[in-house]
Amino acid sequence: MKSTLLLALGFFAAACAQAATNLYVNPTGASGAYTTVQAAINAAPAGTASNRTIIYIAPGTYKEKLTVSSARKFLCFIGQTTDATKVILTYNQNATTSNGAGGTVGTTGSASTTLSGPDFIAKNITFQNSSHDNIAQAVALKTNGDRMAFSNCRFFGFQDTLYVTNGRQYFTGCNITGDTDFIFGNATALFNSCTVNESSTSGYCTAANTATTTAIGLVFKYCALTKGPVTAVDPDTGTKYSSITSVSTNATYLGRPWQYSTTKPSVTYISCKMDTHIIAAGWSPWDSGNTNPGSTTRYSEYGSTNISGSATLSVSGRVSWSHQLTAAQAAKYTAANIFGPASYWGSYSDFGTYVAWDPVAALASVPAQ
Repeated sequence: MKSTLLLALGFFAAACAQAATNLYVNPTGASGAYTTVQAAINAAPAGTASNRTIIYIAPGTYKEKLTVSSARKFLCFIGQTTDATKVILTYNQNATTSNGAGGTVGTTGSASTTLSGPDFIAKNITFQNSSHDNIAQAVALKTNGDRMAFSNCRFFGFQDTLYVTNGRQYFTGCNITGDTDFIFGNATALFNSCTVNESSTSGYCTAANTATTTAIGLVFKYCALTKGPVTAVDPDTGTKYSSITSVSTNATYLGRPWQYSTTKPSVTYISCKMDTHIIAAGWSPWDSGNTNPGSTTRYSEYGSTNISGSATLSVSGRVSWSHQLTAAQAAKYTAANIFGPASYWGSYSDFGTYVAWDPVAALASVPAQ
């Protein structure tokens, strides 16, 4: 019975695989491969749902400021190893970096990689900003398009590591590390079975600025909220740098509402494991100017446990303006409901413009390496 099942699964996987245009990146240029990722991006034709363009990236550290334009549709980055730490896409700008015209690049301009092409997929990749800690905002990855899926990827930085904007994104089996507002933006994004690691003495896991017209913001399901200092290698000097030696208890917020005066941030944690660094109050109003945070935020939680998953976490100290979901409410937060059909969440105007999307099927259609 077991062998029959495995054979059936094999046929299913083969059926999911689609035709593709394949490009290769290798620092050595072996077998005619591109030596830089951006060169491969520039050579990539616009793909289609039935013929994606896949860029296979050999292990190595690629110090490049990467851009995928909106015209590069159905593009995939696949690291040629199951160890995402071996394929690193990194750059080291931060918000205070000069833009060459008398100003600075700012938060958005600091992104090491910016993705705007819809229907993007990445597997086995580290997206990193190698700016050191306590300088300024330094984005590792900025997403700026609809229907983007990431599997077994790492997002490494300190302040503002992962900037998810516009459209819908799906992250599964990924690791995101940072300290201040390190997952932020206005996208509808589902984080499934991911590790969210706080690397400083205190911080904020999220800083959503979900539009009032968007039904769902950031959703974390079956994730582990961990704590621990991190070490990185400076690509310029080759030296290692660290954040701190230990992470404080009861000092990191689940989130705070970025731009709360014009948005209504939405963040939900469902069945997540949380280490002792998560502050008892759970959520921050951002500042004293947010005098009625219940009306400016959509913060909710269900089934939180301690980091081992062995005991229910006490939420008695959570701020009164956050919400504890019922089991029935939490059950509605499936990938199928979050990413479509458009009518599911009611009258939110921009959600009605989306076509239903299945990120799990999209990921299954592309080889792992």
